[in-house]
This record gives sequence, structure tokens and C-alpha cells, in this order.
Amino acid sequence: MNYVRNIIIPVNILESNPLEETILIKERYLTRVDISQDTVATKGYIGVKVVAGSPHTGMFFFPSTPGEWVRKSDFWTGMFDLGEKYTELKILCTSCLNGISATKNHLVVVSITAVDIPS
Repeated sequence: MNYVRNIIIPVNILESNPLEETILIKERYLTRVDISQDTVATKGYIGVKVVAGSPHTGMFFFPSTPGEWVRKSDFWTGMFDLGEKYTELKILCTSCLNGISATKNHLVVVSITAVDIPS
């Protein structure tokens, strides 16, 4: 199943209080995460994180380094077991870089692919 979110990120969204979108993933395994944004227009001010899972079954983070944000179009592929079906996935977004805000709203497209049975 493919899940897509078109997210408009307003100005002045700080990393300490990010915009949050939630997606209910009905399948058990994440296989791909795509984040698309116009890097030229956003100039690196727009940041996105994807978080899924629970501390009990394991957590998925993209990007995988704590404190980092995806600041250009990027993707992850692999096989991550969420531990169960019907798991909430959170997309966190910011429009600030080093305390300086973007000057206009920007669009980010996040696409998530999940399956019931690993291939």
C-alpha cells in the first residue's frame, strides 16, 4: 500500500515545536519512504523527519541520526518490521534553520510504502 501526504509547511515552525502529520499504517512492514521538496526554493530551511514504531517493538527514524532533518529530496528503502499492523507513523516538519525562518510556505510530498508480508 502506498500512503501519500502533501504537506504545506508554514513559516516560523521551529524544530522544538514541529508541525506533525499522522498516518495510520495498516500493514506491518515499511519498505520505502520518499520525501520530495524543491530544494532550490526551500534553500535548506524546510526539514522533515519520519518516525514510526514503539519503544517496545523497535523504532524507525528517517533520517537515522538523532537531531538531523531531511533538508532536500531524499529516500529510504529497506524492510522495517513495525511489530504489528495499524501503527501510527508521524511526519514532523520544520521551516527554520539555525533559528532563521523560511520566508514563505513550502510544499513537501511524503510517500510511504508498506506491505503485509516481507518479500
